[in-house]
Amino acid sequence: MEAFFLFILGSCWGSFLCCTRWRWQHQIALSVKRSFCENCHSNLNFWELIPIWSFLFQRGRCRHCHQSISWLSTLWEVSFGCLFCLLTLNHPNYSYLISLFVICWCSWLTIEDLQNFAVSRNLLFGGALLLLFFLKFTGHLHTDFFISAILLLLLINCFVIIHWLGSADLILLVCSYFLLGFWKLLLLLLIASAGGAIACFLFKTSKLPFIPFITGGIILLCMLSS
Repeated sequence: MEAFFLFILGSCWGSFLCCTRWRWQHQIALSVKRSFCENCHSNLNFWELIPIWSFLFQRGRCRHCHQSISWLSTLWEVSFGCLFCLLTLNHPNYSYLISLFVICWCSWLTIEDLQNFAVSRNLLFGGALLLLFFLKFTGHLHTDFFISAILLLLLINCFVIIHWLGSADLILLVCSYFLLGFWKLLLLLLIASAGGAIACFLFKTSKLPFIPFITGGIILLCMLSS
């Protein structure tokens, strides 16, 4: 039952992310208008917005204009639904809740970074403060962490100065240190850097947002951590 609930929660989050990115691409605020068909712009009823089920029930077509609905949204819904379920395997007794929060926070930062090569300060700092609060509340945050985090902050800031990293990347990496620890942070940097290098080679570019690769590394390490 718990896994089923998490699958529904994950699919809803995947649907929200997909909707958010589409609206940002078309410069439509989330609060401006209720959900609508991308083709005919007809308002959608609540039963047309149920993740996965609505796509299957409507056979992949809008009931108003009968145009095909993109399957990418459903793919995101299934992917995040499965991701949320799998987190329970290595994180028993609700210890996965912090990982769920971090994944939701980082995935939203990823959408913003992909769209604008920048992220909202309110989202960045608000998420960081909430993460520190959760870690402190659950007893995972100690004074020694802050001392070493300051040294880590100064070290990684060198990469910001030479423009290898952005300030948002720096803050996210320091938060990852509190979540994962020093050695897993090094592994995260290795995973994210390798992913970024491969993407730059494939897309033949020297400029890509780095937060998506940090997020991918965090998700991978959260899945493997026990």
